[in-house]
Amino acid sequence: DFLRSRLRLIIFGGVLQLFSKPLTIWGTSVMMLASSRLMDRFAKGIRAAPTDALLADLSPSGEQGAVYGLYHSASTLGSMAGGAFTAFLMWYTVDSYQTVFAASIVPAIIAIIVPIVLVREPSRGRVNCKMEEIEVRLAKIESLLEQIDAKEEEERRAG
Repeated sequence: DFLRSRLRLIIFGGVLQLFSKPLTIWGTSVMMLASSRLMDRFAKGIRAAPTDALLADLSPSGEQGAVYGLYHSASTLGSMAGGAFTAFLMWYTVDSYQTVFAASIVPAIIAIIVPIVLVREPSRGRVNCKMEEIEVRLAKIESLLEQIDAKEEEERRAG
């Protein structure tokens, strides 16, 4: 929210993840390989929250849960397909780790191109409308909680 652009953070995380791949391919020390994994996980952390927030912003009101579930289902399916492809590639290349890690650059590039080409951030006005909707719902919840507290207090006094 501070940067006012979720898409920029998502793309930055994708680029960082892309740069971690060559470290894995050409890593010559444990420190280089550990740095690659750390950078990869850090990139995923940078992307995760802005992606979830952007999905919520772009989802129709009341459908956020379905969109979020679909996104994570597709992510899980991609992980499974990637694992199967990796196993095939290891078999096909007779355990060439460098080839497998080089192939992992392709999804990283796609993860950068897709948001740039296909995703448009909603206007801040739409986001502000959602915030107003959330504030109204919170006010209703607070009112209900106050009513419950009042009834409990009334019952305590009567009982």
